[in-house]
Amino acid sequence: MAILKRIGKKSSSTKYDILACIAAHGLSADKTTQRQTLRLIALITARYNWLGNELKIGQKEIARLWVVDTRTVKREVARLKLKGWLEVRHQGARGRVTTYKLNIEKIISSCQPQLSNIGPDFVQRLGAVVEQKEQSKVVNVDFGQTAAKPVPVREGSWGDVMAAMRQVNPTQFESWLARLDFVNVDAHILTLRAPSTFVANYVQSHLSDMVLNTAKRAFTDVRRLRIVG
Repeated sequence: MAILKRIGKKSSSTKYDILACIAAHGLSADKTTQRQTLRLIALITARYNWLGNELKIGQKEIARLWVVDTRTVKREVARLKLKGWLEVRHQGARGRVTTYKLNIEKIISSCQPQLSNIGPDFVQRLGAVVEQKEQSKVVNVDFGQTAAKPVPVREGSWGDVMAAMRQVNPTQFESWLARLDFVNVDAHILTLRAPSTFVANYVQSHLSDMVLNTAKRAFTDVRRLRIVG
């Protein structure tokens, strides 16, 4: 699988993929969602700083771009934040505007059902974007605190396996693992069901070792992992 460059300098192909992802999501939805995604695309293409991964623009400027009033801007931004697509990077104060950033993983996760409308190559390309962003995260170590104790996993309990995986990486869990359903264990093979082929392929390609190793704590005879979408 070809690994894409991170969001930033010389990453135009990645930017277009993300915009296409948002557009495909909007085109498959109702008129309200279509209008919301169009506004977000206009905001991204006009003012998003990909190199710094930030959006810094005042409400009046957004209102002028969208041809709406500031009340509509506040409402739409609040919806995008609630959706998890926009995150506050720096809260505005004393006349300074709030700085936002895109939550790429959440956007891709939300758009999963529509990605097949674009093409199968999106599974690899957008999966690589998430992988790169996860690898680039800074790990903060607090030497003044005791590390959290591992979640105990009872034999045969898939719920305990899910809780243990959540503890390892909550963001990764919510984006990719939370919607996996246990099917069965047969002939040393653990079979799980994903909500889509996109999720099944991504977990199988990128997270299978972690899932399998955690699952072995509950199902000691498991040797292989199979995920169906």
